[in-house]
Amino acid sequence: PGGMSGPGERWPALESVGLSRKELALAEALQMEYDALARIRQDKEESRARK
Repeated sequence: PGGMSGPGERWPALESVGLSRKELALAEALQMEYDALARIRQDKEESRARK
């Protein structure tokens, strides 16, 4: 689990809606960015709770 899949593999429904590969790649990048930010925020709150 957790293997890197190409854009569009995660969301077959979006591809059927007619998004291009470029748009799917952009959506994938935004999702990864959001995940990273959420993880950073969580780490900050955990370190604050430890003090």
